[in-house]
Amino acid sequence: MVKIALYIGDSTGVKILKDYIYKKYFISYVVSTNVKYDNIIRKTCKQNTIKFFLRSEINNKLHNRYNKNTDLIFSLFSRYIFSKNFIKSFKGEIYNMHPGLLPFYPGTNSISGTIYNCEKYTGITIHTVTNKIDGGDIALIKKFRIKQNDLAITVWQKIQKISILLARKFYEKFSNKKILLKKNNKNKRKKFPKFIPNNGVIKPNIHNLKTILILYRASYYFPFISPWGNLKILYKKKFLTINNIKIFHGKNYVFKDIKKITNKTYLVRLMRDKIIKVKVN
Repeated sequence: MVKIALYIGDSTGVKILKDYIYKKYFISYVVSTNVKYDNIIRKTCKQNTIKFFLRSEINNKLHNRYNKNTDLIFSLFSRYIFSKNFIKSFKGEIYNMHPGLLPFYPGTNSISGTIYNCEKYTGITIHTVTNKIDGGDIALIKKFRIKQNDLAITVWQKIQKISILLARKFYEKFSNKKILLKKNNKNKRKKFPKFIPNNGVIKPNIHNLKTILILYRASYYFPFISPWGNLKILYKKKFLTINNIKIFHGKNYVFKDIKKITNKTYLVRLMRDKIIKVKVN
């Protein structure tokens, strides 16, 4: 049986860890690469007698000893970057699970980038790890359609559900030596802003409605913090973060750019006199 090590960076990785335990896959050790999940991963490993390491312990001697008895390292939505020396010295294979379609959307915030570019599809890619971020050959891809009303958070939730089954499929294919790699052509990469343009600040009477709605969908992770950044309004020299937008059709308000309705609700006039009602944190 293949001996696998998991490098976990988010809650999806925790779910995959639990699924691997349920499937009785051989897990040689686990590393938490995000302090937010240290305790839950440590607890899960302790309950199942699996060796656990913190990110700060990745290069210690004990960890290296475990690497000698590991066939496969699988990085699960982790932002940990394996060093060139680590990749070169490890005798097994290293793979990464990426929340986006490669080669088109590599790197961080690929979900927001995909929505920002108005793509019809996104998905998950499992690829080999090299010294170039998301540049390794592609092992598995699972695509799904982005709906018109999808937000970044709803796309992420779909990715979470699909990831568990794809991770299981990957382990079984790897165990049976049925992984067929496909070249990851970096020339097909698409451009997208790694963070929300203009720091997310809406420009009244300048931004158009279509642009704002796209930025809203691409940035919306509420109630979680958006890694891409959030939309904001500047009102009386204060930046207010938006957590909800609706197109406003009323005609009872006369104002130039931004009008306060309540402490949490504002009207914002956009290009061509389009008006949106926004709620702020």
